[in-house]
Amino acid sequence: LGDFQNAIENYNKAIELNPNNAFYYNNRGIALNNLEDYKEAIKNYNKAIELNPNNASYYNNRGIAFKNLGDFQNAIENYNKAIELNPNNASYYNNRGIAFNDLGDFQNAIENYNKAIELNPNNAFYYNNRGIAL
Repeated sequence: LGDFQNAIENYNKAIELNPNNAFYYNNRGIALNNLEDYKEAIKNYNKAIELNPNNASYYNNRGIAFKNLGDFQNAIENYNKAIELNPNNASYYNNRGIAFNDLGDFQNAIENYNKAIELNPNNAFYYNNRGIAL
């Protein structure tokens, strides 16, 4: 429903009851990211990764928060780790392509969009992003 503040309150309670569950920190990070509180989102993704360092989506989510802060290099490093852990997720390549595009590195952006399209050829957004980079 988009009530991110209420969602955060629920994640706070979940974390209070089970402070070692990485999923709760990740979800709170997503809500914080949606509220544009990127630094707090990153802190939550850091905790999620500390508790479960093999979950690719946590690195991807942290990459999104870094990208939203304009820290494209850290975003790319997080997308790299997400791809290392799950090389078949097209959205990770697309996200890395966006970060390269924002850095003005259009060749690397296009290569990442190509890989995203190879993995998921029916996603129009990936073609659109590649078109922007061309």
